[in-house]
Order: sequence, then structure tokens, then C-alpha cells
Amino acid sequence: MRLLRRLRIRARLGTALGLVCLLLAGAITTGALGVQAQRDTAARQSEAARLQHDALIAKYRAADFVGWQTGYAFDTIRGVPDAASDGSGQRKEFLASADAFRADLVQIRTHAMTAAEQRQLTVVETAFTGFMAVDDRIVAGYRSGEPAQVDAAGTLASGEALDLYGTIATSIDELADLVGADVDRLAARSDHDGQVATIIMVLVGVVSVLLAVAVVAVVTRSIVAPMRQTITVLRRIAAKDLTATLELDGRDEVTDVAEAVNTTVTAIRRVVDEIADHRTALLGAAGTFTSVTRQLSADAEITAIRSRAVAGTAELISQSVATAASGTEEMTASIREIADGAARAAEVAQRGGTAADEVNTVIAQLGRSSAEISDVIQLITSIAEQTNLLALNATIEAA
Repeated sequence: MRLLRRLRIRARLGTALGLVCLLLAGAITTGALGVQAQRDTAARQSEAARLQHDALIAKYRAADFVGWQTGYAFDTIRGVPDAASDGSGQRKEFLASADAFRADLVQIRTHAMTAAEQRQLTVVETAFTGFMAVDDRIVAGYRSGEPAQVDAAGTLASGEALDLYGTIATSIDELADLVGADVDRLAARSDHDGQVATIIMVLVGVVSVLLAVAVVAVVTRSIVAPMRQTITVLRRIAAKDLTATLELDGRDEVTDVAEAVNTTVTAIRRVVDEIADHRTALLGAAGTFTSVTRQLSADAEITAIRSRAVAGTAELISQSVATAASGTEEMTASIREIADGAARAAEVAQRGGTAADEVNTVIAQLGRSSAEISDVIQLITSIAEQTNLLALNATIEAA
């Protein structure tokens, strides 16, 4: 399986298709060879059948020319005029039949024959040659007209000629039997070859189908298995598990997809880490904002206390003025007391000025705190905008 993962999917599919085509070609070739063998056997059977046909014709022709020979011999004995003449009567038919038989032997010789068949044909040819030589002696005796030679010719016709004919007929019968056996054998072989070819075609077809299914299953598994792993990892990522990664153990398109998924997960993880860092900074800024708010509250409380001190001083001054207005006469008598009161009023006024300075200082500090608060608010706004932008980018990259 790992070896297949080193091949591109196109190469795997092409290899699988090539193997299937090779198996199909093997099945077709096997069937074609079986059919060709059966055709060859059928052709040999047809050739043997033609040889058998020619042998049977020669057999019947042998009986024919022997019959004509016997006919012209009887005609000669009976005194039929020109009975032994080559151009008339049964002698003429005999010669025609003998020539046809000779042509039959030549035709038989053109066929492919076994060694046994050729031996039988040679016996027939030799016997026929001897038969025609005896016929020459017979016809010569008949044509002489002498009783002794005519009787000798008749003896040859009924003796040696018939013996040679018997050899011819027997050899032709054996030749026909041999050819017939060959025809039967070739017919049986043709049937056997057909059955064997059918069985081989079925076996090769079944094996080819099984091998094709196995090849397709292996190639399919080499593609489907890593795709399922990729789907599983993507579902884990969708479930916010950014630790899931895919193994890169191949060189195919699925490995390219796995590498892209791992790169995407790494980018998402980096974005999430940056968001976490910004969140920490945001929490720190919020803490700073809380501290500033608390300091501002404390400064405001101090300012309120000092304002109350200023108000008390002003009330003392007012009371002093009222006392001075109502006790003008006593002021004359009690200058020292007035001077002391004036000194105390001056001291109180000095304290009021000091309090006013402190109030101004507090107000300035409040201004700076307000500026810091504004900066913090802008920082929070910027972080929020950046967080939204990062979240949007992460959503786009995830999609």
C-alpha cells in the first residue's frame, strides 16, 4: 500500500487499467488460440474427409474397371466382333475406367497422409500397375485368335487379374479404413479441443475478473483510506481540536491534500496563539484601566476632603468678619486680639491658598488620568478591531 502511495493517482489508475487490459488480452488470446486449434483440427478433419471420399471413389472405380474387363473377356469368348478392340464395346469402357482410376490415385497422392496410409496407397499403385500389365497380356491373347492363347487369356482374366484386383480392393479398403479412423480421431480431437478451449477461456476469464477486482480493490483502498483519514482530521479540526495532523507518507495527490491541511491547521493555530496573546495584552490594559480608575477615585476623594477643608476655612473667615462688624468698639479696645485674629486669618488664608494649589494639582492629575483613560480606551478599541480582523481571517482561512 505504501508503495502505491508513492505513485500519483493518475499513474495508479493507468497501471490498474493496463493490468485489466492485459488480463483481458490474455483471455482473448487464450480463446483465440483455442479457436485456432479447433479450426486447424477441423481443417485436418476436412482434408481427411476429402481423402476418404477420394479413396472410396477409387474403390468403386476399381470394381468398375474389373467389371468392364470381365465384360469384354466374355464378349470375346462369345465371339462378339471387335470385342478386344480399344475403340469399341466394353473394352473401350474398361480403358476409360482404368484411366479414371489412375487419375483417382494421382488425386489421392495430393492429400496429406500418414505413413500407414502412404504404404497402403503404394500397394494399390503397385497392384494396379501389375493388373494393367496382366490386362495387356489378356488382350494380346484375345486378339491373337488362337484357341490356346485365348484360353490362356481367359485363365489370366479369371485368375491373376482377379487376384491383383483383390489386392487393389483390399488395400483401398484398408486405406479408406485408416482415413476413416483418422477422420473419427480428428472429429473427437476437435470436440476435445473445443471443450478444452471453452474450459480454458472460462478459467482465464474467471481468473482475469478476480485479478481485475483485486487490482481495482487495492488501488481504490490506496486512495479511499487516506481520504478517510483526511476527513477524520478535518472533523476534529471542525470540533476545535487544532492538535490533529495528517501523516505525510506518500507522493500522490492525497498527500498534497494532507500537506495543505497540515499547513492550514498550523496557520489557524498560529492565529489562535496571536489572538491569545492579544487577549492577554487586553486583560493587562483592562487591569491598568482599573488601577487608573481606582487612583482617580482616590484622588477625587482627596480633592473632596481638601474642598471641605477650604469650605471650613471660608466659614471661619466669614465668622471673623461678622465678629469684626458687630464688635467694632471691641476692636478698638482689643487690638491685640484683633491682631491675633488677623494673624490667624492670614494663616487660614495661606492654608486656603495651599489647599487651592493642591486642588489644582489634583485637577491636573485628573486631566492626565483622563488622557490615560482615553489612550487605554483607544488601545482597547484597536485590540478589539484587530481581534475582529484576526477572527475574520481565521474564518476565511478555515473556509
